[in-house]
Amino acid sequence: MGSKPSTGTTSIAAEALPARSVEPSPSAVADTNMALVIGRLVAEPESRTLPSGSIAVSFSLTVRSRGEKTTSVPAVWYDPPKRVLKWVAGERVVAHGSVVRRFFRGAGGLGSATEVVVHQAELERHSAKAVRLVTRVNAKITERSLTS
Repeated sequence: MGSKPSTGTTSIAAEALPARSVEPSPSAVADTNMALVIGRLVAEPESRTLPSGSIAVSFSLTVRSRGEKTTSVPAVWYDPPKRVLKWVAGERVVAHGSVVRRFFRGAGGLGSATEVVVHQAELERHSAKAVRLVTRVNAKITERSLTS
């Protein structure tokens, strides 16, 4: 899996998922807020410095699921590694985080945005790192479903 060269036909998610999985009922899973998004960068990430001094890097991922509409998923990563600013539009990214709705005041009044707050992300071309990330997320979901 990790040393096998990528042919571009097997997705990272498919490589990282176990061959057999037990599907717990929704009532058996502990409350959780985890997002795993695998998609292409719409544009280069944008960086801004917050009043607190933290850096916020925003980007959107286009997700094309077979048989479904293409969606764009907005994401923000607070104080990310500097390598994120070198990502270019069109690259596939594997991102793990939490879905958050935030509220703000703008020129038009009160507004809100729903986005994924990224905890960790990797370029899919870094196959081994991306597979490890998906595997860790999978393990967290499994752990939470077994311990609830």
